Amino acid sequence: MRVFLIGFMCSGKSSVGELLAKKLNFRFIDLDKVIVDRFGKSIKDIFAEMGEGFFRKIEHEVLRETIYFDDIVVATGGGTVTKYSSFTLLKRYGMVIWLHPPFDVLIDRIRVASKEDRPLAKDYNSLKFLYETRSSYYERVADLVIDIKGYESIEEVAERIFLILKSIV
Repeated sequence: MRVFLIGFMCSGKSSVGELLAKKLNFRFIDLDKVIVDRFGKSIKDIFAEMGEGFFRKIEHEVLRETIYFDDIVVATGGGTVTKYSSFTLLKRYGMVIWLHPPFDVLIDRIRVASKEDRPLAKDYNSLKFLYETRSSYYERVADLVIDIKGYESIEEVAERIFLILKSIV
C-alpha cells in the first residue's frame, strides 16, 4: 500500500506522515526533504535560482520514484498536485489523503513556521488565492479528506488516519 498525504503548506503532512508511517510500520518519505538533500539547497533557493517549473519537474521525478515501493507513506509538497503528471501518479498509484485544516489555522501555522522553505508564502491575499486554487486540485485527487481542527495534536490526526486505513485494508 502507498499512502500519499496532500494538503496546503503547514497542514501537517510531514509531521503526521512520519507518525503514521511508524504506526503502520511503513517507510516514510518527505518529497521536499529528498529534494533539499539531493540539491544541497533549500526549496526557497531552488525556486529563486531555477524557478517553480524546474522545482515541479524535479518533484515529479522524486514522486515517480516512490511508486516502486510498497508500504510507504509519502508527504508531498503543497503544490505537487498542480502538475498534471504528478496528479495522475498520485491518483493511480496510491491512497491519497488530504489533510484539510481551516485556512485560518493554516495562516496561524505559517506565521509561526520558518519561511525558509516556503517561497510562495508571501502575504495573506496571495496565500488565500493559492489556497483556493490548490483546494480544487486537492478535492479532485483525494480519496479521503481528513478535516483537522486547530486544537488536534499530530498524534491524534495520525491515529485517526491509522484507524481509518486499518478498517479499509
